[in-house]
Amino acid sequence: MRARIAALTSGFIYSYHRQLFSGIAKAAEAFDVDLVGIPCGPANIRNDELGMRNILYSIIDPAQYDGFLVPYSSLGQYCGYEEFRRMLAPVFDRPSVAIGGLLEGHPSVVPDDYSGVYELFLHLIRGHGCKSFLFIRGEPKHFSSNKREEAARAALAACGLAAEGLKTLQGQLNAEGAGEAMDRLLHEGGLDGLDAIVAVSDTLAIAAMRRLQERGLRVPEDIVVCGTSGYEDSESCSPPLTTVDVEVERNGFEAMRTLLDLIRDGKAPELTVIGSNLRIRASCGCVSSERRSRNDRDLEETTHSYLNLFREFGYSLITRTDYSELFHLMNRYLGTKNIFLSLFEHGGAPFSRSSLVAAFSDGSMRPESDEGRAFRSGELLPRDLLPEGRSTLVVQPLYYGREQLGLLAMDFEPRHGLAYEAIAAQVAGALNSRIQGDRVKEAEGRFHEMAVISSDWLWEIDAEGILAYTSDGAERLMGFSRQELAGKDFLGLFFPDDPTAREGLRHALLVAGEPIRDREASSRAKDGKTLFLQLSGTPMRGKDHAFKGFRGACRDVTAGKRSEERIQALAFYDPLTKLPNRRLLESRLETLILANRREEALFAVMFIDLDSFKSVNDSLGHDAGDELLRRTAAALSSCIREGDTLARVGGDEFIILLLRIKDVEEARPIADRIVEQLSSRVGPKGLGVTSSIGVALYPRDGVEGHELLKNADLAMYAAKRAGKNRYCFYRSDMRLRP
Repeated sequence: MRARIAALTSGFIYSYHRQLFSGIAKAAEAFDVDLVGIPCGPANIRNDELGMRNILYSIIDPAQYDGFLVPYSSLGQYCGYEEFRRMLAPVFDRPSVAIGGLLEGHPSVVPDDYSGVYELFLHLIRGHGCKSFLFIRGEPKHFSSNKREEAARAALAACGLAAEGLKTLQGQLNAEGAGEAMDRLLHEGGLDGLDAIVAVSDTLAIAAMRRLQERGLRVPEDIVVCGTSGYEDSESCSPPLTTVDVEVERNGFEAMRTLLDLIRDGKAPELTVIGSNLRIRASCGCVSSERRSRNDRDLEETTHSYLNLFREFGYSLITRTDYSELFHLMNRYLGTKNIFLSLFEHGGAPFSRSSLVAAFSDGSMRPESDEGRAFRSGELLPRDLLPEGRSTLVVQPLYYGREQLGLLAMDFEPRHGLAYEAIAAQVAGALNSRIQGDRVKEAEGRFHEMAVISSDWLWEIDAEGILAYTSDGAERLMGFSRQELAGKDFLGLFFPDDPTAREGLRHALLVAGEPIRDREASSRAKDGKTLFLQLSGTPMRGKDHAFKGFRGACRDVTAGKRSEERIQALAFYDPLTKLPNRRLLESRLETLILANRREEALFAVMFIDLDSFKSVNDSLGHDAGDELLRRTAAALSSCIREGDTLARVGGDEFIILLLRIKDVEEARPIADRIVEQLSSRVGPKGLGVTSSIGVALYPRDGVEGHELLKNADLAMYAAKRAGKNRYCFYRSDMRLRP
């Protein structure tokens, strides 16, 4: 019989866990092993405060598996060694291999944290002359942080540098925690005298780099930033990150190989160390020949695909909770061929029984007779439900608050890890809403039609739009009690700042009287906060078909709305000035080139650099520098025409796309206005600020976007050499200057 292995993981939110599990999955395929991945809670949860890990361990039946892979470095980072062993005692009775840390009595596969970091620091010290470092690390119990810091201090000592040359900054091992820590450090002036920042993971390094760039600092010109974990996103950030590639996938692959040796022979190497490689890229001032560019267009298309999936998913959940439709959506967008949903029959742990709700196998729904089938919860999924041949499944726990609802098992594919987590959260929310709806139906006996609507706030209005019934969900959602809402105008709760939209909703419910699904409306909670709600419902009619009112449900989608807005803002706009960023600029430039190529029209690219920006930061501080950049953006916006594009592409660098100009001379008045505006109005606190501007024309100075940007940049530097506070048009002889 094919071996069945369980791999515990913190989840798939972070690159490390996705890469590690990807390596394990590749080994499972290579060695013909059935694999079950079990997320046991986010890596940044301290002291298991949600009980997620313990809940999962209580439902795992170790006898169902031939062996376990345990990433000690992530699961155990917030608890002591003995506490971790006690928590995993049932698992350790089976053949087990630890990953990323040493566990007594069990084989371990660990990365060579030491030598790669040692080599990185030698490179920074000897190759770049760095002498003073900030090391961003995890908390004291974090195994990898300790090893990496030890290597860093050894490298400093080997180069004759004092231990004081390495400052440490401890915090949570996620981007948010790193960003908050950097904010505090920047506010306190903690970067003074530092040559380089090195982080225990690439996630932390990239978060730190973004905070620096938001403050107008350049990497690596002003300060070097490096990581030490070799995550996949280290190549796609800007600039690409110099890091230590600890071969995360290979760690997972070798851990599986070691476990299978242990199962087959009863013994395996006590310790396997996976070597690391220094990946030198632009963030330290070097450019690697090994750099692989990521296709931003593919990334954007994947993001849009996910957003479309979640929109359709949410629509199906709130209207019908049709699992056949939901699973076909996952098959369409993610290629997932095997999906199984089961619910716990009893709340609380340990769970004794689970009931199969829906099964989607090999791309089609299983017969209805399979639904409702009960099995022991510890099995997670009965073996006979597995698809034919070898399988790799991820079993996602479904929670709503602290309530444990069930499990969702899906095929695993590394790049969809984030989507799996989001889908599990949506399904859990829908299940909870349906459960609450059933409770309301049983208690009230009034809403038998609501069984097909999954939402948080159930309501009923009469033909005049007055609330006749509201569930307790209204208080959870908006803060208003049943008593406060009784007899109120329901439509008056929506679109508080848009009477036209409010009347449109009133017409849809009370005049048109047709069912509504997933209709979005803004509202204001009792505490004054703005909410975004989705309304679904159906009209009520008497025996004579006369309209009697409307009943339906409201669901809070504020977090998703804000999240989507943040995704768009982070992807395409500069957070400081709110202008388009380089990514959006380059997209518009390529579109402009295609359009003008067909119409044979002209346009100009203006590259603008502030001459005195560094002196503002040095003399007045970063807050003044930020204010200067915001005022510069406002001044530049006043100089351009409607339809032109203004973008911030670097610390103090801006680019303007001037559309549809007739000739060179049409660009001169705009350049003159910019020079005048910036020199006379922008500088804070009386400090004079000038600008140097380079102008390149399409198609005279280039027919490709990168060529136009490069030539505008050359013209800008020519303006600086000519004395600054001026502009220059590109000439071909500028390429010959040193």
